[in-house]
Amino acid sequence: MRKRFAFSTERNLFLPALAGFFIAGIWLATRVTPGLWPLWLLPGVALLLFPLRLLRLPYRLVLLPLALLLAMLWTMLWLHPVAPPEGKYETITATVYGDSKLSSAGNVSVRLTDIALEGAAQSGMAYGTVYVNTGDIPVQLFDGQTIRFSGKVYTPYPKDNRYDFDFRLWMLTNGMHYGISGIKDIEILPGPNRWADYAQRIADACYAKLAPVAGERADLAVAMLLGERSALAEEDYAAFQQAGVAHVMAVSGLHVGILSAVLLWILRRLRLRKTRQIPVLAIFLLLYCGVTGFAVSSLRAAVMILLWVIGGAFGRKPNPVTVISTAMLIVLIINPLQLFSAGFVLSFSAIGGITLLYPRLMQGLDRVWKPVKVKKEQKRKMIAQRIMRRFKQLLAVSLSAQLGVLLPIAAYYHALYPYSLSFNLFIVPLVGILVPLYALTAIVVWIPWLGGWLGPILGEAVRLGGEALLWMVRTPQTMPLSSVRMAMPNGWVCIAALCIAVLGSHLIRTSVRKRLLAAGIVIVIAVTGSVLNAPPPVRYHQLSVGWADAALIIDGNKTIGIDTGKTGNEMVNRLLAEGRDLDALILTHLHADHAGGVETILANGIAIGHVYVPVDYSLHGYSSETLSVLKTLAEQGIPVTTLGAGDTLRFHETSIEIRWPEPGYTRRGVEPNDRSIAMLITLKDLRILGMGDNGFLYERYAAVPADILKVGHHGSKSGTGEPFLALVTPSLAIVSERTDNLPAAATLERLSTYNTSVWSTDEAGEITIVPTPGGYRAYRYIPEGTQ
Repeated sequence: MRKRFAFSTERNLFLPALAGFFIAGIWLATRVTPGLWPLWLLPGVALLLFPLRLLRLPYRLVLLPLALLLAMLWTMLWLHPVAPPEGKYETITATVYGDSKLSSAGNVSVRLTDIALEGAAQSGMAYGTVYVNTGDIPVQLFDGQTIRFSGKVYTPYPKDNRYDFDFRLWMLTNGMHYGISGIKDIEILPGPNRWADYAQRIADACYAKLAPVAGERADLAVAMLLGERSALAEEDYAAFQQAGVAHVMAVSGLHVGILSAVLLWILRRLRLRKTRQIPVLAIFLLLYCGVTGFAVSSLRAAVMILLWVIGGAFGRKPNPVTVISTAMLIVLIINPLQLFSAGFVLSFSAIGGITLLYPRLMQGLDRVWKPVKVKKEQKRKMIAQRIMRRFKQLLAVSLSAQLGVLLPIAAYYHALYPYSLSFNLFIVPLVGILVPLYALTAIVVWIPWLGGWLGPILGEAVRLGGEALLWMVRTPQTMPLSSVRMAMPNGWVCIAALCIAVLGSHLIRTSVRKRLLAAGIVIVIAVTGSVLNAPPPVRYHQLSVGWADAALIIDGNKTIGIDTGKTGNEMVNRLLAEGRDLDALILTHLHADHAGGVETILANGIAIGHVYVPVDYSLHGYSSETLSVLKTLAEQGIPVTTLGAGDTLRFHETSIEIRWPEPGYTRRGVEPNDRSIAMLITLKDLRILGMGDNGFLYERYAAVPADILKVGHHGSKSGTGEPFLALVTPSLAIVSERTDNLPAAATLERLSTYNTSVWSTDEAGEITIVPTPGGYRAYRYIPEGTQ
């Protein structure tokens, strides 16, 4: 019996271990030098067969390190695909994949496939960008069109700041090997308009059929049934997010499970044997995943349902952990970069939470609401008991899934939705009714003789059901604390949460005392790791914001911003990730590349305690559009104070001494750059001189010895003169952005004369400065030599 139990346990753990090694290989591939060098490790893997034989262990264990090596190689191919040479191409032909979209930056974005550059065919897809000038009508491109144009091919760089959205990784995950920017002279070539993006075409066709019978709620039906949200109003989708039930808008395990359950019920009524139900279900799941674009959540659910049905057909009850591990492996073998996508993490976190926590939660609910024994003849009480049982199951499933995605939601969306559990108890049953209704209506409207009279009836039911669902998800917006900001949890916390969930689950068979002891050890390790790896309490971050400027000073629980960049996104990402607001925001001047991100910061719920602007800013000749940022601040009730030379702001271990501009010396219409705030920042004993956009004209008034110089006006040749450097004598100079012309060669030459190292945010990414006793440590987000 012992041998059999040990064999069974080892066998159940093999697939989870295999998935773990495969995931480790994917993770390692992003942190090592690319190439085929892992093949040299294969002989070492083969040599493991000998110790396995000596220890009388199963030979299949050699598959674990082999899975790690294969995952590394497979991921490297995805991370470093073959791409054409960068540069300008006058003649590019391509097929539009899906309809073009208007991006948040105001430009038109489009996916392209079947690409030929100057007549030479290329592999993979590309991300195309059509720049739109102010006042122009954006171009519209539709799926399957063949177009000819000119443009510039580029290879996307990794993200520049730690908490930014990784656009390169997103492109590669979606099969786009390179980008084409500056698309112009677009010519639509004659010929048949073939289908390129089947999923979108099918969704559009369904919407066209449903709209006449379901009205405006056809958008909700298509979004929930096929995962196509393009027709759904932004405010409606935001309502689903606000209620914490955005998962019902994605084709998830809930949708696949509901439709599969309906199909299996029909097959059982047709008295089809279980073994014959499998191919029918497999074909349905393949087609359904195809029309939803093979979303991770739908693919994961399809694999799990199919494995479960196969196990049941052959009289075996599949192990949930084994089923989840198999589904994870299949998804990652198809596309290893899905490991880094929010969809993958949230989908498997939810099902993992249900697997680990649901049985224990049901036990707890059964203890609170003990089922009463009912005699067979008491039918009413039996029905009530069944309803209570279903309610407890729904509550346990919803709670376990919510707990499973709690930390991932905090990591990706930096928010907690307190009402999500209570609303799920009502929304999930309604979705269980609506999804089959949507599917039935979508089928009926395509049958002319049936859709003519039954379609309007079903369409009205679709409309009423959609309105009821929207009413439920809009309600939380009117309630206080509908969402609560959460900082990004660190890796130690996530690992500890997983370990504690496993220890508390039914998978571990041991006493409560041992569980608590193990959980205590895990918590101590997690707390120790979190403390040892916590970021320094005092630091300076120069954010990489392109041709703009933005920095953050962290001083314990105080946060000071210096400019916001053009969009504010980079500053918002770090503030949300660290769960911080801005105690103070210093705008060195009001040009858009320094103050354009204020509205974005406020729109993301980040509070600003106080804003500081240069003295006499009203005399700088700013346009009314530029000054609108001050109007926004006034509407929000945020105090604004002017700063001039001699003013000092003090925090815990930080002081900011304003060196320029001098109050009362501003002539009307003076160049704002030359009147921007220059400041000496002192972090403990570290001195950082920030020059804003000041040049030769007034920089000598701000000059003071400093360890680090934030170079004025992005390193322009019109600033950072030799007399100025002779007074400052910095050991490190930081340049915000870098182009072909900036920092200017003359500026670099002057800096080199004083043995000053130069780091630009374009090459180094986010630059972090940490004061140390007698000096400082400087960190580049992008390691030297990687670009």
